[in-house]
Amino acid sequence: MTTCLHISKSGITCDNKKILGTNFCYLKSHHSNQKEYQDCVETLYQNYVSQTIDSKNFQVIDVIGDGACLYRCFTVHLLKNLKTLSKTNHEIYSDFMEITNEFFQLKMENNTVKIDDWSQEEYQSKIQEIIEQKMLETNYMFVNKLAKYLQVKIKDWLVSNKSMPIEELGGFTLEHLVENCHDITLEQYNVLYEIFAGDLDYIMIQQDDSDESIGVKEDVSNQSRSNGGKMQKLNIPDRWGSTSETYGFSGLCHINVNVFVIKRFDRKSCGIILGKKIVKSSRMELYQRVALRSFGETVSKDLDVLLIERKGFPHYQYLDKNNISN
Repeated sequence: MTTCLHISKSGITCDNKKILGTNFCYLKSHHSNQKEYQDCVETLYQNYVSQTIDSKNFQVIDVIGDGACLYRCFTVHLLKNLKTLSKTNHEIYSDFMEITNEFFQLKMENNTVKIDDWSQEEYQSKIQEIIEQKMLETNYMFVNKLAKYLQVKIKDWLVSNKSMPIEELGGFTLEHLVENCHDITLEQYNVLYEIFAGDLDYIMIQQDDSDESIGVKEDVSNQSRSNGGKMQKLNIPDRWGSTSETYGFSGLCHINVNVFVIKRFDRKSCGIILGKKIVKSSRMELYQRVALRSFGETVSKDLDVLLIERKGFPHYQYLDKNNISN
């Protein structure tokens, strides 16, 4: 019997499940042996601790909360690891450096100072300032530019490698993964994800403009007219980063990705609760790991991200790992 053996004075039996190593459920009042109960709760708590990481070992770097949040996490990680990026994907490294140098040059008040004169430490320090001040409008636009660039690169990589099987997903191909994550065909995905996930979900175009002019096919968009028929509002389906893009980023940049969620142990119910935000008792649990068994050997630092719920929608945050210990 897996249910609690407690019977009330009125003869009502308890239908709750037994907790570890006892004949009774999580309710303290159902245990005649309180020491046994306390020992059981402590064992359950220690099991929880052994399978999670203290949230204090991470610094959470938040990003703007829209469909592009995962792409921005990718961007932050690459900016913080430019040196190793040059070894994992030199093309992306070169493009990142070009966009970053253009940004720095625009911000320079003294044009006589050359970026080439900066040491590697100075350059990385400037990038760290951007990450910490990401909410500033100029920095926001810069990070978005890189995130949009990555979105298209990841999309192209997934389309090019659509037939690649994923061992840990039972042989699911990348094409199957994309279609399951986004509920559209790979052909539709290839067109739709040319449009940045952080952009608006509609644009206004001239009535006689064709769908091809903005790269959105008729079968993935709805149209309505306004302003007396002179302008046309083209609604664009939502875009977002998901598990398929995590695999795309991992394969493109040869970086393992760890997705964590917030967990909290509740002593009253003797259960583990999924958290929406970090509190004093929170710990991190590994929810998903995208390793490079299918893509080759990694030579870069793992990317760690936190998946939470914000305003009813999934939201990713970047995790900067300190010295990890349980």
